[in-house]
Amino acid sequence: MQYYISIVLVTVVSYYGIKSECTWKDGGHETSGRLAPLQGQRFTAEDPDNKFSYSIGICSSALSDDATSDIGVLQTTKDGTKTVGKYSSAEIKIGTNWMLLEYNGGDNYGTHCGKEERRANIFITCNKKQTNGIARVVEENTNRTANCYYLFEIEHALACQIEKSSLGTGTVIFIILLVLIAVYLVGGFLFQRYFAGAKGIEQIPHLSFWRKTGNFLADGCDIVCRCGGGVEPEARQYRGIGGDDVHEEDITVEHDENLLPM
Repeated sequence: MQYYISIVLVTVVSYYGIKSECTWKDGGHETSGRLAPLQGQRFTAEDPDNKFSYSIGICSSALSDDATSDIGVLQTTKDGTKTVGKYSSAEIKIGTNWMLLEYNGGDNYGTHCGKEERRANIFITCNKKQTNGIARVVEENTNRTANCYYLFEIEHALACQIEKSSLGTGTVIFIILLVLIAVYLVGGFLFQRYFAGAKGIEQIPHLSFWRKTGNFLADGCDIVCRCGGGVEPEARQYRGIGGDDVHEEDITVEHDENLLPM
């Protein structure tokens, strides 16, 4: 019974250890959302010049056999191990397609850098080809009396910022309308041709409706756009020299009998 309880406890502790989050010194939690996809991942990097190897955990333990540890970067040498930085004392800076994660609180230097605590800077950059990520050692800057640091670079596709669509709402609606119109025309054409047996122009779906609509629009344009609203102008009338109008009813019509000789 105790054996099974031990297994359960180890499993629970390991699970919550892997899911540990960075403790931000300066409110970095407000900008750490982009780091979330990388959280819990571990990387290794080699320094062939100094024959050092490093284990790096992203807001999680760098130790594969101790998930509860707050060691974010661990240096391993032939003489032993040193803590380079802890994710329980972290800072972060966010840029376009890059993130700079800083772990503080590492082991103190022995004789240089003012015997201050070691510090790790992890520069995470975008590389869409690196789906699993790759880490390398850039430098160990110890040629100073203070503010020494270890610099690492991790290339990973998850560091790439998601590109927002440049299409506006109006453009999207217009594209959707075009697609719907195309589906209507093609589908209606196929139906009229193969199911209704229509030929020629009769294959256009709802042809009678579109004809009536066209005639209605044409009548509307004729009324609105033409002068006089389609009413013919009044016929011109002949006016006399004196300004008197000559009408047909004013002309004296002589009867035929008046033209005959007496």
